[in-house]
Amino acid sequence: MGIHHNPNDARVIYIGGASAAGKSTAAEMLSTQTGRPVFDLDKILHQVEKHADTSEEQGDFTRILARTFIEEMLTTKTRCIVEGVWIQPAISAELLDQYGRNYFPIYCGYPNANAEERLQTIADNGTHWLAMRPKPEATAFIQDKIEKQSTQIRAEANKYGLNFIDFSTQSQGCEDLLQLFT
Repeated sequence: MGIHHNPNDARVIYIGGASAAGKSTAAEMLSTQTGRPVFDLDKILHQVEKHADTSEEQGDFTRILARTFIEEMLTTKTRCIVEGVWIQPAISAELLDQYGRNYFPIYCGYPNANAEERLQTIADNGTHWLAMRPKPEATAFIQDKIEKQSTQIRAEANKYGLNFIDFSTQSQGCEDLLQLFT
């Protein structure tokens, strides 16, 4: 698995990865276990995107803001969990070089999942935005995340020696995540 230092020592635990991978579930589970607050980058940055030019021409403003947010948490010694899709493994590797044990990134994906089963899990939970989409559209979105984003994130996390947890089966992914914190 990736980084070997104790994640409980880190100021900021970052949970990133593919859309619909279970990042929010993982963050809430860790929050309950560790007593740390969760900051949902997706919720914050989607609000920014509504009011700012976030195009590639503007230097990928949202990703820059996400990194700045993490760095502010690290420099103010805020002990928290941050989750979202905005910090890529290459940036996490840079943050690790700069902040060492104070930053603990974990990436999630579901490269071996079945798109229809994943959608059913999401629909049963009912809180994810995909639960409100038409089934064919939501299934196609998840299939794309299985084939492209989950596989890419796993490869990048491995390239930089970062933790990647396979949430293809949500319960197994949660169990594997908790093992990092025991």
